[in-house]
Amino acid sequence: MVPVIVSTLWKKYLTYKRTFPIFPSSESNVLSKTLILQLGFYSGGLTQTLFHKTRFELSSILTILLVVLTGVGCDSPTTFYNATIAEGTTAANEMLEQTGSASVSVAFVADGKVVWAEGFGYADRATSTRPNADTMYNIGSTGKMISTTAVMMLVDQELVNLERPVIDYLPDFSMLSPEYAQVTVHMLLNHSSGFPGSDYRNTFTSGVYEDYHAQVLASLSEEHLKAPPGYMNVYCNDGFSLIESLVPVVTGRNYPEFIQEEILSPLGMDHSRLPTEVFAPGTYAYSYTGDDKDPQAFINAYAAGGLYSTPTDMATWILMILGDGKLGNTRILSEEAIEAMSVDQTVGTFNPVKSDNNRFGIGWDTITDPAFQAVDVEAWAKGGDVQTYGTYMIVLPQQGMGVVVTGASQFTSSNARVIAERILLRALVEKGAISSMPEPLPALPRPVEEPTDEKLSTMSGYFATSGTIYRIDANSDKTISFFKFTSDGWTETPHTRSQMRDDGLFSMDAKPLTELGAVSAGGSDYIFSRNVGGYGNVQDDMLYLEKIVPASPISEAWAGRTTKTWLQVNNLPDTLDATAKEPRLSLYSPEGMTGFLAAGAHDGSYFLEDPSKSDTLATMYLILPQTGRDLNDVFIVDNDGEEWIRFGSNVYRPQDGVSELANSPVTVTIGDDGYAEWRKFPSESVEKIVTVTTQSVWRVFDSNLTWIETLAGSDSASLPAASGDYYLLFYGSPGDEILVEANASS
Repeated sequence: MVPVIVSTLWKKYLTYKRTFPIFPSSESNVLSKTLILQLGFYSGGLTQTLFHKTRFELSSILTILLVVLTGVGCDSPTTFYNATIAEGTTAANEMLEQTGSASVSVAFVADGKVVWAEGFGYADRATSTRPNADTMYNIGSTGKMISTTAVMMLVDQELVNLERPVIDYLPDFSMLSPEYAQVTVHMLLNHSSGFPGSDYRNTFTSGVYEDYHAQVLASLSEEHLKAPPGYMNVYCNDGFSLIESLVPVVTGRNYPEFIQEEILSPLGMDHSRLPTEVFAPGTYAYSYTGDDKDPQAFINAYAAGGLYSTPTDMATWILMILGDGKLGNTRILSEEAIEAMSVDQTVGTFNPVKSDNNRFGIGWDTITDPAFQAVDVEAWAKGGDVQTYGTYMIVLPQQGMGVVVTGASQFTSSNARVIAERILLRALVEKGAISSMPEPLPALPRPVEEPTDEKLSTMSGYFATSGTIYRIDANSDKTISFFKFTSDGWTETPHTRSQMRDDGLFSMDAKPLTELGAVSAGGSDYIFSRNVGGYGNVQDDMLYLEKIVPASPISEAWAGRTTKTWLQVNNLPDTLDATAKEPRLSLYSPEGMTGFLAAGAHDGSYFLEDPSKSDTLATMYLILPQTGRDLNDVFIVDNDGEEWIRFGSNVYRPQDGVSELANSPVTVTIGDDGYAEWRKFPSESVEKIVTVTTQSVWRVFDSNLTWIETLAGSDSASLPAASGDYYLLFYGSPGDEILVEANASS
């Protein structure tokens, strides 16, 4: 038996050697590390170690295999997980084909070791370099589990009390709502603080920005709470960003130092780091926009989503969690901390529709992943997304299993989740924990039933969620139709005519597994969705939309602003977020929604605002657990007699007040506030060449405020003959003088 297995495993090794780039190692303890790092040879797959160790002679490899397989110094093997690895390989390749993503990387943990780790696609398309076990990806919000670990360590050390107000640790923390003083550390970790949501400004740049956490504190000081602290759970990045400010207060070390010294290094997570510097080429998986390689993404919300890591490093963290806070002889967390993290944080909060996908733990997105609830297996899960990467991690504590999947370019946590669930479900079958692989639910429409007029009434009207506003019409044939608000008005969404089914919910024939129903709670009416996610073997409910009742007409002051556009002025020059190319904010009065405004950033997102309280403040309106995240008030602020807008931490100036560059040359001076300067340049019947002398970044937009190009330093741009005005945006430090010259093209 042993020779057969050795032969099979040696073939696997040769396959992996051809698949993965090999990095030499001069470490003297290669052999001992190979034995220690849960090789998993006898589990049917090679782990990360063989991906980058090259100085093994064939005799050494065979010796190790024979030692492991004959049980010397270890338990006898019980499960090979061959089918699990095959399932994961198929799932990863299918997802690459489906999404067009650049690469995917996977690590699977079972029986106290990393059983399998593999990369797919290309970490660098130009050199056809595949990802290996050391290739980093930004893991987005999955990194919140490291932030959570940091806080729970401090709780174990009695340096932090979860139930104490944040203000006890951060006296500089303040908000416009006096209830902010009731926000506890616990609420930061379970998404019940009541904060508006996420300060996206300057989170995503092409260079280091270490002051983001200070920006969040400053932004919150000018914001209201959207709900009383502890009232409901709504995903909130800013709560985790405060952890970055909390850690140095109680430890004397900044957040990057603390997690490196207390978590990453002790766990041997040697390929996990925050983007505090430019990474060496080849150390991380590149993302792509079309065929173009993106610049390194500096995600500056370190505690909320900045961490770069590898699936194998995060698998090591999973082993610590499965070890009740210990990895080998290294204790990171107490058993009590692990248990506390797995408690359902939504119990006792305003939560009209129970959602297994949104049963927050401390840090965890859910402690009841529905794909595993359906087969009676406990599962904790955490996903993460940034613009260019997506990650999903699942831990099955009672089964001693876990998986991490991450990918780059057009790859989301939803994509990663499909792969992760397939791997673990197959592993449960192979281990004998469940009898068979569950089948995805069939997409078959349920029988139609005719709704009552009262039922239709509850399902129709005006509704909103974060970033989207809908009108739902009840039709004469007893169906309902959806219309989405856009800058062009109400637009019918495709394939949305839905019928009531025999379960009392509404769905389309084309999407029978996406069902909608109505519920009332807390004095408001809501629509919830019943949908499939991940592998697709179970439906789960989620609160979706809040019903909006038209009110008194808006004031003349607000009505006058609905015809105007404002331009963003206070992001960093190297920002990579949407405002770099889409800087506009406009206010709308949606037809039929009397009494409300829509704040739209021209990126397809429209946020509902209530302007009834003041002519200079329109407040976020929704009280929507689970999905009502990332909301902001609209503040009208005076700037030298002009009405400017503050929306979240973004500041916008009126487009109609932008000065014209009528003469050449012209000097543009950055003001004391450091805000970027906008200028418009009239187009002519001939092409013009604009030459700018500056040490900073400047951008060119056409008459529709469509981004044309971004330039850095002194350079020239061509402005072809066109109708309307070109717009130029200049960044710099207070007092900087920028010389602008325009000449006809020769």
